Amino acid sequence: MLLFFGLMLLGSADAPDRFVSFGTDIYVYRVSADNQIQIVQLHAQARIESNQFGSGAPLVSPNHRWIAFLRKGDVWLYETGSGAEKQITHFAKPYTKTFASVDVLMVTWSQDSSRLMVNVVPGELECIDCDRPDYKKRRADYGHFVYDLAQSTTKKISVPANMEIVQWFSDGRMLGLDAKTSGVVLEAKSGTARPIAGVHDVVQLSLSDDGTVAAVTIGLKEHSQIAQIDLETGDKKTLSPIGGFADYQMPRISPDKTHVAWRHEIKPPEDYAQPKSQLFVDGKVITECGTIVVSEWIDNQRIIAKCGNDISVLAASGERLGLLKK
Repeated sequence: MLLFFGLMLLGSADAPDRFVSFGTDIYVYRVSADNQIQIVQLHAQARIESNQFGSGAPLVSPNHRWIAFLRKGDVWLYETGSGAEKQITHFAKPYTKTFASVDVLMVTWSQDSSRLMVNVVPGELECIDCDRPDYKKRRADYGHFVYDLAQSTTKKISVPANMEIVQWFSDGRMLGLDAKTSGVVLEAKSGTARPIAGVHDVVQLSLSDDGTVAAVTIGLKEHSQIAQIDLETGDKKTLSPIGGFADYQMPRISPDKTHVAWRHEIKPPEDYAQPKSQLFVDGKVITECGTIVVSEWIDNQRIIAKCGNDISVLAASGERLGLLKK
C-alpha cells in the first residue's frame, strides 16, 4: 500500500515534474511541484550490477525528459512525458555453460541531455561455489560507447583508463576521479586526462551543474570529512568535523552550488547492530533515520531522502514537504 501527502510551499504549481533515482535500486520517483511523490512504472530488470565505471540503476537525463534503464541486459529509454519506451543498445549477451555474459553499464548523460554514455564490459568470470571451471571471456567489442538521441546512432569513444566519470559536458570535457590513484580529481578531453591541481584525497565526488564547485568526502586514512572545493582555484572549505572511517559520506551539492548535503553514520557499539544516520544540509541536521539514509537533490531548494521504506521530500531548511510510504 502506498500512502503520500504533499505541500505546495516552494516553486510554482505549474512547474514541470522532476525525476530522481538514488542509484541503489531500480526505482525512479516522480516529484510534482506540490511535492506529490509517485513511483515511475519502468519495465526494468530487477538485477543490477554497478561499479565505479558504470551502473545498472536507472539514470535520469539532466533535462528530466528521459530515463535510461536496463531490460534483458541492454539499455532502453523511457520518455517521461509520453511513457514511450525504446531499446537503444544491442550489446548484451547472457551467460552460457562456458562463456560469461556481456553486460552494459550506464555511465552518464551529457549535460545537455543529447547523448548517453554506456560501458560494455564482460560479466564476472569467477564461478563462485561452483564445482566446475570459471567462465571464459566472450569475444565482444568492449569499451565505452555514446548513443546520440538526435541521430539514433551509437559510436565508440576513447575514455581515459581508470577514470570514474562523474560529469560530461556538451563539448566533450569530462570530470571525475582516478579510480586507481585514490583521491585524485581528473579533467579529461579527447581521451586524455590531467589531475586538477590541489585536489587530492577525495573518495566521493559530487559536482555543481557548471562543474566549477565540488562537494567531496576527504578520506584521511581511517578518517572522513566533508568539504567543498572550488575546482577553478583549488580553495577548500571543510563542512563537517573529522570523523572515523565512513562516518561522513555521500556528499551531494545542489545544482546551483548553494547547498551541500551529506550523511553522518552513527555506528552502534555492537558490531552486529544496524547503524543509524543523519542527513545534514549546510551543517544542520534536517532528518534522522533508524537505518542508512540516502538522498539526492530534486532542484536547488528541495531534496529527496529515503529512510527504509519512507521517501520524503524536504526543503533545504529541513521542513518536510511530501512523504511516500511504500
